[in-house]
Amino acid sequence: METITNKPKQSEEPKLAFAGKIPDVYESVLGNFIFEPFAKDLAARIVHRKGGVRVLELAAGTGRLTHYLTELLSNDSTIIATDLSIEMIEVGKQQVQSDNLRWQQVDIADIPFADNSFDLIVCQFGIMFLQDKVRGFSEIKRVLKPQGQFLFNVWGALEENRIWQITNQVLMQFTGEFPPLQHKVGPFSCSYIPFVQQQLQDAGFLNSTIEIVKQSNSIQSAAIAAKGFIHGLPTKTIILKSHPNKLIDIEKSLVYEFAAQLGDYPLTTSFTALIFNLFK
Repeated sequence: METITNKPKQSEEPKLAFAGKIPDVYESVLGNFIFEPFAKDLAARIVHRKGGVRVLELAAGTGRLTHYLTELLSNDSTIIATDLSIEMIEVGKQQVQSDNLRWQQVDIADIPFADNSFDLIVCQFGIMFLQDKVRGFSEIKRVLKPQGQFLFNVWGALEENRIWQITNQVLMQFTGEFPPLQHKVGPFSCSYIPFVQQQLQDAGFLNSTIEIVKQSNSIQSAAIAAKGFIHGLPTKTIILKSHPNKLIDIEKSLVYEFAAQLGDYPLTTSFTALIFNLFK
C-alpha cells in the first residue's frame, strides 16, 4: 500500500533573475532597510584604501556598497562595479556616479579580466546565488593580485533572520514546496560556515577570517516590507512559476504575519550575516 505523507515536495529551482521591475522595488523598499547597514559594515573592513587601488565589486546590485567604495577610495583608484543583471546596473548607475567608477555586466563564473588584476574584490550578498561556487571562487582568486583582499558577506542562519524565516514559512504554507530560500542557489545557501570554507579551500583560498554580524533596522510598515519581499526580490518569480493564483493571498498573509510577529508602523527586525575576509 502506498504511504501518503505531508512532506514538502522538492521543487525545481527557478532561475532567480533580478529583472523587470524588481531592481526598482529592491532599491526603493529594501535598499535602506536590509542592505545599507551591511554595506557600511563591509566597507569599514576594507584594508586597501591608498592611492591607485584597483577594485572589483561583484553582484553590486543597485550600488549600496558601491557608494561607500567611492567615498573611501581616493580619486586615482579604479572601481569597476559589476552585476549579472543589466536592469540592476541601470538602477545602480542612477544611484552612484563617480569619475573613477565604471559599471559593467559580469558573470562571476567567467570574470572577463586578466590574472592578478585587482587589489581588492568585494561582494555583498551575491555569492549565495552562484550555481557553481567553487568555479566562482576560483575566478575571483585568479583575478585577485597577490596579497590582495577578498571581502564578502552572506546571510547567516535562517532562524537568525526572522523576517526571512517568516517569508519562508508563508511560502511553504501556500505552496507546500521545499523551502525556496534554502535552495542551493538561494539567499541562505551559504549559511553553513563549514560548507563555504570547503568551497573556498577547493578554489585555493586556504585561510579565511569569519565574523557573525547582527544588524537591526526598521521600515515604515508591514505592508511596505511585504511589497519589498514579494516584488523587490525574485520571490514573485518563484510564486508565479507554479502557483500564480496564490500570489495575492500570499502577499496578504505576509503582511499579516509581519505585523503580528514584528510589529507595524514601524516594523522592526534584526538580521544576521556572515562576513568572510580573505587574502591571496
